[in-house]
Amino acid sequence: MITSDFRHLRLANVDQCEAVLRKAAAIAGTGARTETVEYINAYEGILETAKAIDADLIVMGSHSRGFVNRLIIGSQASKVVNLSEVPVLIIKQRPAT
Repeated sequence: MITSDFRHLRLANVDQCEAVLRKAAAIAGTGARTETVEYINAYEGILETAKAIDADLIVMGSHSRGFVNRLIIGSQASKVVNLSEVPVLIIKQRPAT
């Protein structure tokens, strides 16, 4: 039951994210492309996909976590920036108001 509930929530989250990506690609115009892949480590999936599709640019969001959190859990965005062979554009999350 728990596995089924988790799978349902995960798929709903993926569907929601893909809808946002489709809208962003439509706004960006022809030539914009999105890919959805699942990896244990997000940065690995991002880098492998960018290489596989011969991406010109990687655009990703950042949660702007504090220094201690980055030390403990790492930053997927930082790993992508440091390991990517193509430019990376980081969009910082707006602070809650």
